Amino acid sequence: MSTRDTRNQFVHSYTGIKTDSKGNFEASNDPCLEEQRLYVRCKSDLVNYDQCGELAVNVKHCRKFWRKVQGDRRKKGIYPTVPDLKDRPKIIEEYRDILEKIQRQNTYSCVVQ
Repeated sequence: MSTRDTRNQFVHSYTGIKTDSKGNFEASNDPCLEEQRLYVRCKSDLVNYDQCGELAVNVKHCRKFWRKVQGDRRKKGIYPTVPDLKDRPKIIEEYRDILEKIQRQNTYSCVVQ
């Protein structure tokens, strides 16, 4: 069951996940949404998918980073586990060592929002 809030968004009553009227997730739910959109755009624009490899690795690193952050916040009892958009730069600085470790695992860099 979902309810509509004042900004024409739907909020799932149990999970609290917000979607727009078309069912698309918001950036507040997915910290790697922009990276994912860039990758999907690359795949749809190109015939040669190998050129999108760097973007694919970037999405993978981004998701891995935020999963670690979410797990740590869950262990500490901090909710929501996905920080607000305005808090993300502070969280990135706080977990800088994890981000650098993930980046060293491959030659591509991880661009985090």
